[in-house]
Amino acid sequence: MVSFIYSNLLRAEGMSKESMAGAVLGAAVNIVLDPIFISVLGWGTGGAAIATVIGYVCVDSFFLIAVAKRSKILSVNPRELRVPVKHLRQILGIGVPAALANLMQSVSVVLMNQFLLPFGNDKIAAMGIVLKVNKIALLLLTGFAFGGQPLFGYYYGSGDKKRLSELFRFCVRFISIIAAVLTVAVFLSAPFLMQRFMNDESIIRDGTVMLRWQVITMVFVGMILLLTIVFQFMGKVTASFLLSISRQGLVFLAVLTRHTMRADIWEWLCRRRPQI
Repeated sequence: MVSFIYSNLLRAEGMSKESMAGAVLGAAVNIVLDPIFISVLGWGTGGAAIATVIGYVCVDSFFLIAVAKRSKILSVNPRELRVPVKHLRQILGIGVPAALANLMQSVSVVLMNQFLLPFGNDKIAAMGIVLKVNKIALLLLTGFAFGGQPLFGYYYGSGDKKRLSELFRFCVRFISIIAAVLTVAVFLSAPFLMQRFMNDESIIRDGTVMLRWQVITMVFVGMILLLTIVFQFMGKVTASFLLSISRQGLVFLAVLTRHTMRADIWEWLCRRRPQI
């Protein structure tokens, strides 16, 4: 939790290099220690857990040093841990909707698996692989979308509308191009990507179709991510919340529920059909 908080705070202050270095440090320590603890020392899953903890300790230590030595705004002094009520309201106004959005995404995955259950376990397996591959593309897109967050906040806070407008137009073009490139890359390489996870013809065939449908709207996803960030730094909590919960929340669940109900009604009608 500490590493996640300071990673975002450092990036918001403009220390993106330090934020990236901390994230890379944790991953590198974990990658190096995992084979040593699991295979060489024979500690198994316990070794993997220990490696993960050590990685987080290294990241937290790095971020604390970065805050103490480099940051001009942040502090690790316990006496300065007090948060004004008006700031706490803003934090909760953005944080709670984001948490609910993540929760709704998890719920949507569970309901999707329930929806696919009547079609067989191979469909569920294919969708699991598709979601993992799609998440990689989404994380890349999210990283680029969040890259302009410090500048957005700076220009908006200083009232520089001209630069704010120029930055927004640039980000729209940039995110659209990146999303289009990711869409084409994943769409064309979908069979190859599915084969990296599972060597089953049925799963590869179904997963290829699912993955292509997943990434075909990547440009719109990029716009949603960008607009969510824009609404957040402007303090538009309601608009940010609605965007966060709509794509993988309300709209998705409504469509999925509608199709599930139609499938149940059709199955009931088939059972009630008189035998000839």
